[in-house]
Amino acid sequence: MYWPSFESAPLSDLVKSLKKRSKALKHKTETLSCERVLVEEGSVRVEKFELVMSSYRRVALRFFLWEDGWAWVDARQPSKKGWVWVWTYEGKLLGRYGGKEVEEALEMTLDSVCETPAETLKALTQIWKPLLAQGPVAVT
Repeated sequence: MYWPSFESAPLSDLVKSLKKRSKALKHKTETLSCERVLVEEGSVRVEKFELVMSSYRRVALRFFLWEDGWAWVDARQPSKKGWVWVWTYEGKLLGRYGGKEVEEALEMTLDSVCETPAETLKALTQIWKPLLAQGPVAVT
């Protein structure tokens, strides 16, 4: 498995944690790929970590983390007729959490297929909500 190098400390920390668990991840996943992506934001170049994997439990998972701590998670379970369930969450990674906690959340996400889609979506939100801060939401 190829693990990219990052200049950003938070992204390097995540890769370090994933490397430590690479054997366990190999046994849980059918496919796993990760990339270092450089994003141009005006005159600034920003590093981004992109992880895509699918589990033997039929969960497709995409996780993106920018060097400023912004994270996006998308998990879904495919079926022959479309998606059984789709779940997406995003927010700023809280400062007290690092690569180890994100890696644990990713593994728990792969393992979180419950009896019903509603139970699965609730479980996924319970995994990620404590890690990712979301801003105020406008009430209409």
